[in-house]
Amino acid sequence: MGRGALWIASGLLAGLAGCAQGGTRGSPRDAGLDAASTRLDSGGTDARVLDAPSSDAPSPLDADPPLADAGPARIDAGPAPVDAGPAPVDAGPAPVDAGPAPVDAGGAITATWSTTATDHDCATPGVVGSRFSYTCPAGGPAGSAWGTDLYTHDSSICTAAAHVGTITVAAGGTVTIEMRAGAASYTASTRNGITTSSWGAWTCSFAVP
Repeated sequence: MGRGALWIASGLLAGLAGCAQGGTRGSPRDAGLDAASTRLDSGGTDARVLDAPSSDAPSPLDADPPLADAGPARIDAGPAPVDAGPAPVDAGPAPVDAGPAPVDAGGAITATWSTTATDHDCATPGVVGSRFSYTCPAGGPAGSAWGTDLYTHDSSICTAAAHVGTITVAAGGTVTIEMRAGAASYTASTRNGITTSSWGAWTCSFAVP
């Protein structure tokens, strides 16, 4: 056999040997893909780069949006105000004191047929012996009186004056009384169409002089 034939035979043997090894090694292209699909991680462990991401990982769209800031906490304003109830009703201005009875142009006190002499207290120094004038209206009606000539100071002044005869119930008129001390008793009588009553002891009196 020549050198050329030996060269060809050697080549065939080498090819057969390569085919026998290729059943376990795989093609160079496959080896290249395996090498490209794997890498060593920092710990030396193979990690598959081409693996699909796990379906268990949450999608960014599934995440809840962040809650809006509700702002600062409210300040407690304290307890609710207590109902004070309705406002008090204005009672209006205080009544004005009418003061003493009015006096006419002649100095006489304007009276009615129920006016008495109780404004003049005999216990007050200087009252006993003092005189006061009153103007009685016409038409009455006559009031109550206790005594004859000397009357209890709570008797009607106009009625006592009509009993004495100084004025009449129909016409009225001006009368003057004089304050006197109290008496042990007062006698009833009928005069000038006026009837008076009797009474026991009393602290203050008046007469119609």
